[in-house]
Amino acid sequence: MITFIPTTYSPNKILVCQQRQIGDVLLATPCIRLLEERFPNAEIHVLTEKKCLPVLKNNPRIKRIWTIDKGAGTSGAFSLYYGLRKEQFDLAIDFQQLIRLRLAILFSGAKIRLTYPPKWYNRLIYNAASPMLKGYAPKAKSGILNILGIKWDMEPPELYINEKDEQWAEDFLQKCGISSNTTFLTIDPTHRRVTRKWPEENYAQLITQLLDANPDLKLFMLYGPGEKEDVIKIKELANNADRCIVSDEMTTIREMCAIQKKAHGHIGNCSSPRHTAVAVGTASIIISGATRPGSWRYPDSSHVNLYTDDSNCRWCNKNTCEKGTLECLWAITPEMVLREAQKLFSI
Repeated sequence: MITFIPTTYSPNKILVCQQRQIGDVLLATPCIRLLEERFPNAEIHVLTEKKCLPVLKNNPRIKRIWTIDKGAGTSGAFSLYYGLRKEQFDLAIDFQQLIRLRLAILFSGAKIRLTYPPKWYNRLIYNAASPMLKGYAPKAKSGILNILGIKWDMEPPELYINEKDEQWAEDFLQKCGISSNTTFLTIDPTHRRVTRKWPEENYAQLITQLLDANPDLKLFMLYGPGEKEDVIKIKELANNADRCIVSDEMTTIREMCAIQKKAHGHIGNCSSPRHTAVAVGTASIIISGATRPGSWRYPDSSHVNLYTDDSNCRWCNKNTCEKGTLECLWAITPEMVLREAQKLFSI
């Protein structure tokens, strides 16, 4: 196993492998930036899942994005791995060691196949390793790159919104009653895991309080597949519903990001919109339940995590509440979030 790579090392082609989820792929972009800065003459290719493509689109640091299509069958997989083989990569980096990525690393033919210390049964696939670090996910991932003389220095996730995306967002928001000089926040009140979903009643109370305290403020509700009815219910529970906007059609990932970029701030649960908010430079308040903030919070004062002080009921990282009470989420009151929003967003 390679434990030292000389500073004179200079690969021509690099393959970066990060399969899922959307937020995790976005959190790998600081490492892509660091690789480009360390090896400015190298071509950087990225392998990810098809659904994650939107957060990498238009990234000028990436020469080519290869996508895993799980519905493509054996012929599709063969075509993908054969295509990777023809590229003749010098360096391949795997941040996850999932089965499809292990195959990609194997087929890449790269002379240096880098990852975090692998289990014994994966040691034939990789020949270089460096441990992940503790803390914020991009910092943790960057530990793998330490062997290349690369260190993370507060580089945030990157998502490139172009002029077309921005013009779409401006036109769309105008149709929703949000002009270019309207102060508005994006609200992400949904989550597929109950232990990471602040109660709907709390969101409704927060929305009422935000709009009562700020007559000119508007709120744009974010939602994903199958979640529209959830946000409509929250809107109906709140007062001043005419200033709480739920779009008729679900936005795409890039459309959502373009909207977030124009927003004055973001409030939500611990899910991918928190990471896209960081990437587009929008301040955020995140309500944490079962998830420990450290790995997911960009360590800057413009991005705040709210969580209970009860050390006996927080950060269990479980998908169901053993107590059945969701105390860690109920402990965060709408008044607490309102005070933080008024301070952080100056509203």
